Amino acid sequence: MSDRGSVSAVRTRAHAAARRLVRAYRRGGPAELVRSGRRQVARLVWPGTLRTVSSTAAAAPKPAPPKPAPPKPKPAPPAPPVHQATSVSYADALAWFERRRPNYERLIGAVAPYVDPDGLVLDVGANIGYFSQTLCEQARFRGTVHLFEPLPHLAELCRVTAERLPCTAVVHEVGLSDAAADVELYVAAQGNLGWNTMVKGRTSADMVPVTVAVDTFDGVGVEGTPCLVKIDVEGAEWRVFGGMLAALERWSPRPAILCEIGWGTQHPDWDAELAAFDRLAGLGYTAHDLAGAPVDVTTISRTTDVLFLPEHLTQGRPSQAPDTVPAVADLRTSEPAVPSA
Repeated sequence: MSDRGSVSAVRTRAHAAARRLVRAYRRGGPAELVRSGRRQVARLVWPGTLRTVSSTAAAAPKPAPPKPAPPKPKPAPPAPPVHQATSVSYADALAWFERRRPNYERLIGAVAPYVDPDGLVLDVGANIGYFSQTLCEQARFRGTVHLFEPLPHLAELCRVTAERLPCTAVVHEVGLSDAAADVELYVAAQGNLGWNTMVKGRTSADMVPVTVAVDTFDGVGVEGTPCLVKIDVEGAEWRVFGGMLAALERWSPRPAILCEIGWGTQHPDWDAELAAFDRLAGLGYTAHDLAGAPVDVTTISRTTDVLFLPEHLTQGRPSQAPDTVPAVADLRTSEPAVPSA
């Protein structure tokens, strides 16, 4: 073979070796390039067959990828704030009552025919004054309303409402009862702004006692004859009537009375409640539901709104047979479906 032929053969083998090295590098990177080069050198030193070891088999096993971390649990949404009657803001208290507005509108619809727009109204157990506010809005009342609320914080909120009413509004930071005294008012601690009671036998362990002042109606010095008395005192109705009886006897004409009767026959002082209703009957009052049908108060077995009407307001009314007494889901529930006075 000529020298030129020998050079050409060497170049061909060199190019082939270089291509093999390039392919090795592409297959496995530097590690495979080194292995392929070593094999080629070994063939030059010891011609023969060398077992080819694949880069995949020769390479050290790659460690398994780490398991992805479990997703972090989403934080629970914050619980809605629990408002208490001893500290709630006016805005939150008003929103609480606004959710129950249809119930109050139903109450106003029942008493509106007996309300003199320029007369006198007594709101006993006023809370923040929402009943009186709705009375002004729905019945266009522009007279004078006296609001009685013994819990100091609610009385302060009631004054805020009173300043906004289009009538003359007077807030009394006192509860009405059958005697002047300081008593324990049990306040709900779970956000129910309407559930505050003096009836210890119906309280729950989470209720907070607050000392408040009560007095008889004559003891607070309100003058005039009302056209409407609204009473919502969570079971202390008989005490309110006991301290108001003298005024009821002298008022002429006697007012309509919208009264929430707490628990009915389940009331711890049901006999005292019935005795108070008997005294009303002795003054010519008859009991009616909000639709105007007569009610037998002795059979009431749950919290119920009752309209006590004096004789002069029932004369000429068509006689109606007693119907099933419509009970109310009182404000002890979080979302009452029907009204509570």
